[in-house]
Amino acid sequence: MIESELVRIKAILGREPTEVEKAIYDVMWSEHCSYKSSFVHIKKLFDPSKNVVEPGEENAGGVLVERDVALLFKMESHNHPSAIEPFNGAATGVGGILRDIFAMGARPMALLDALHFGPLNELKARIHLDGVVRGISRYANCVGIPTVGGETLFHNSYLNNPIINIMAIGICEPDKIIKRKELESGTLVVLAGAKTGRDGLCGASFASSELNDDMKNRLSIQIGDPFFEKLLMEFTLELNEKGIILSAQDLGAGGIASALAELASRASKGVSIELDKVPVREKSLTPGEILLSESQERMAFAVMPGYVDDVRQLARKYGIDAEVIGVLTGDGLFTIKGRTYCRIPINSLIKGKGAPSLVREFRPPSSNVHPNSFSEPLQNPEDFLLRFALNPNVCSKRWIYEQYDQTIGTNTIIPAGDGSALLRVKNKNLYIALSVDSSAFYSVCDPFMGGMASVAMGYRKMIVRGANPVGITDCLNFPSPEEPEKFFFFVRVVDGIKEASQSLGIPVISGNVSFYNESQESSIIPTPVVATVGVMDYLPVLPIVNENDIIVVVGETKSELNGTLYELIIYDELTGVPPMVELEIEKKMGKFISELIAWRLPSYIADISYGGIMKALLDFSFRFGDNPIGVVLDLPAQFPWYVFLFSESQPRYLLTLPESSFDDFSFLAEQNEIPYTICGRVYGDSIIIKDLAVLEKEKLKNSYLSCIYRIMGG
Repeated sequence: MIESELVRIKAILGREPTEVEKAIYDVMWSEHCSYKSSFVHIKKLFDPSKNVVEPGEENAGGVLVERDVALLFKMESHNHPSAIEPFNGAATGVGGILRDIFAMGARPMALLDALHFGPLNELKARIHLDGVVRGISRYANCVGIPTVGGETLFHNSYLNNPIINIMAIGICEPDKIIKRKELESGTLVVLAGAKTGRDGLCGASFASSELNDDMKNRLSIQIGDPFFEKLLMEFTLELNEKGIILSAQDLGAGGIASALAELASRASKGVSIELDKVPVREKSLTPGEILLSESQERMAFAVMPGYVDDVRQLARKYGIDAEVIGVLTGDGLFTIKGRTYCRIPINSLIKGKGAPSLVREFRPPSSNVHPNSFSEPLQNPEDFLLRFALNPNVCSKRWIYEQYDQTIGTNTIIPAGDGSALLRVKNKNLYIALSVDSSAFYSVCDPFMGGMASVAMGYRKMIVRGANPVGITDCLNFPSPEEPEKFFFFVRVVDGIKEASQSLGIPVISGNVSFYNESQESSIIPTPVVATVGVMDYLPVLPIVNENDIIVVVGETKSELNGTLYELIIYDELTGVPPMVELEIEKKMGKFISELIAWRLPSYIADISYGGIMKALLDFSFRFGDNPIGVVLDLPAQFPWYVFLFSESQPRYLLTLPESSFDDFSFLAEQNEIPYTICGRVYGDSIIIKDLAVLEKEKLKNSYLSCIYRIMGG
């Protein structure tokens, strides 16, 4: 804790703080809990529309999609823990985001992840990838929640600082959402779930500083138990269904101190806690350790005194501990009963109320980096195209998502590996599309454009699925906010997200900020991640792709290679002005694509983003696995071949059209003044680019499909 904050605490209390009080303030005023550097900026993202039922500045946010259906979703980071202990760090990230959902009274339906690692030729990156994927898959699979989609990117900046973002979505009847509310004094606080131990101590402070080699950081890594999480989830949902609880708060960063302070503050009350009542795993735990432990699978509930026996009876059914550890008071203070003295004005702990909110300096970096100029690759075209398909940022991520149970719960219609995921809602004509998109490679070049791109990518993924985008949640991963030239990127990304979300009409309903993603050796590039949720009331059934279907690129291709995968592969850096996002064109194009889908004209449709047309063709060719769909491509004369194949101009879409549909398509395109390029046909089982290269089936399988399997040893 810095000296100026200690002076401020003394002024708030009117005295010297006790050691326990200092520890509480240290956690609650940490960047991770207080958002002291980011709150002044991110609060402008929350612009509730008529369908937003609960903007999620604490737990999840909700969107009303039908009269009796609300969707609640949020994304969180677990970056620092995953860098130290990849398996447990990622696993407990899953547990924490699931609790954010069922703490709102919603049943979790699905998970998505956004993962960023260093280059896979580095052992450390392979260790991170292996541990994180095993951690996510084990925890999610055991709880019984499908992981249905995600995105994985690789870059040098993530070698010491992997970025692990996990998004969860749940479903609830609107009147069953556990909303913020004022509660009466005398309402009891029940702690339920696992016993409290030493794991996860100082986790919030750990996440609010750069990584170092101090092995004490391992004490900040929580250990999760997914089977216990399942019990706690069912227990919480049954309590809510029976109307037994008034409010709920999961115990994450800051443990009991943070959870009870937030619960009481939302209720406009104080709280008095008896630490002797907290179920513990070790008798030797100090008061500070009990308060700040981040042991997993724990929840706090506000319960009227007459319902405590009902809570205990239900807890016995599920085999978990449930003890009254405190009571809400009318004095607005955070108080500990007994020998440990603690008496803190509760709002002084809470972000947006009394916790520090800083207005940090920011300025554009004074960079001497000159944009790269582009020419034809030095390798012959066929060799380079196979090298491109072998790149971990391009190739299939099957090694990752095949470790996830994608269909448990029987709601998954389209899982990971084919753009956005698609879920059904049982017993209703309602379908949910989900995507997660990182714009890190654009944001390092132009953060405002990168912020807009992260929203536009998700918008396009909803459009190609036939869904109406209804909300987004973000996870903003950045290095230190204390350096003005680094903080500039955060501020401009937020501005870009706000601009795009407002223009495209997609409200930001929840989010997370993760700073200090850096170590003594390196810091990450700016990494905004946006997860988008869309809904539809019917499933568009498109024609089946057949040989001789026409391949069309919809949208204008420009010579935009800066900030792209092509530049990263050629130069191992990202420079210059990234592909431009023009929001009015996005909306116009989105409306046109939606019309094509409504008329069932395309047999296949996907958005074009990272990797350009070439990656979109690879994804199309291997959409059904080991037996590729072949294409014969004609290169337009107005472009060098590498510009046409690798430009990432936006917005663009890759379509295949039956010949019988082409006249209708061209009529609609001309009527709406939509540019398009006819570039080939579906044919055979290889990718043939006329007058340039023939990428045979087996060579493609050995590159695009097998790359990560070979690197990871199977």
